[in-house]
Amino acid sequence: MLCGRKRTLFYGSLALLECLFWGVGNPIVKITLGEITPFWCLTIRFVIATALYLLFFGRAFARAVRREHILPGALVALFTALSYGFSNFSLMNTASTTAGFLMALSVLFTPFLERAILGTRVNRLLFAPIAVVVAGLYLFCGTSGRFVFGRGEFYALTSSVFAALMIVVSAKALRGVPPIVVSVLQTSFIALYCLPLALAFEAYPG
Repeated sequence: MLCGRKRTLFYGSLALLECLFWGVGNPIVKITLGEITPFWCLTIRFVIATALYLLFFGRAFARAVRREHILPGALVALFTALSYGFSNFSLMNTASTTAGFLMALSVLFTPFLERAILGTRVNRLLFAPIAVVVAGLYLFCGTSGRFVFGRGEFYALTSSVFAALMIVVSAKALRGVPPIVVSVLQTSFIALYCLPLALAFEAYPG
């Protein structure tokens, strides 16, 4: 078991690693979307993720999952799927750097949504980072002195709102649910949500 400073360093390192994968992922997804439509991209991505989880952790999932986990898992997965969907549409309509910046705003939306949904207090120390974010927003979206906020930017901002909702709802609905159950339910439900949309609105990849 980790304790004290080592635990802080360990989880801080995991957070940095996640940021690295997130940053690398946006350009890769943008390239991928040049070859495959957005809902098929999500469907295939999360079918593979679900299959890998079940391959390596299927027994642990079967032991841990309970009937009461299904509905909260489906609800959280809905917000996650909406966030990923708008993320893909954003990457199709704007630069990956701009999309990545705007999608990262979920970290700022989360405290305010927690206040609205869960009644928690907003930390005043967040106001300084918000000012930095607004300045960064202008630097990313400002072109020749003119602020440009088009369809891609709107999709990215919407993606960040749904990501923040996913975090807030997860904190309440999935409290105490084992991580492997959360992971499998998330990936499988996202695939189930995206597959009908891919079949209805997009050509079969090939």
